[in-house]
Amino acid sequence: MPGLKKTRTYVADLRENQCVDEVFLVLSRSVRHTRSGNPFLALELGDRTGRIQARVWDNVDAVKVSAAVDRFVRVQGQVGMFNDTLQINVGALETVADESVDLADFLPASRRDPEAMETELRALLERVATPHLRALNESFFEDPEFWSLFRKAPAAKMIHHA
Repeated sequence: MPGLKKTRTYVADLRENQCVDEVFLVLSRSVRHTRSGNPFLALELGDRTGRIQARVWDNVDAVKVSAAVDRFVRVQGQVGMFNDTLQINVGALETVADESVDLADFLPASRRDPEAMETELRALLERVATPHLRALNESFFEDPEFWSLFRKAPAAKMIHHA
């Protein structure tokens, strides 16, 4: 497979009969068998916009090694429909080095303007009246390195601990 392209197609943009040549994150992987007993690789792939099922019908053992969970893979194939759900029929798949991937393409992001959210958070922090809590907040949010990492970190969408 030649070099990576510059523009990307996200999961949410995929349509039936579309050819795919894109990098995805492997979310799950299992070897299953057709009714006739032939093995195939069932993958769940994802990016920041969603998830999609993918199937590898040939060279299952070789591809399985490359398609490890939590690894980035470049997938070439065609989007099809199975049981009213989009899935990619994979023609080729290769592992992609983590450092060649923009993590922003794989981490969920808010639709809200980050600058507006920062302004809102800083206004809330200004209202903290208890001196030791205010100092604790300042120790985090006045640190430029922490703030930079905090702005990029994804928040939990489903599981919250009390």
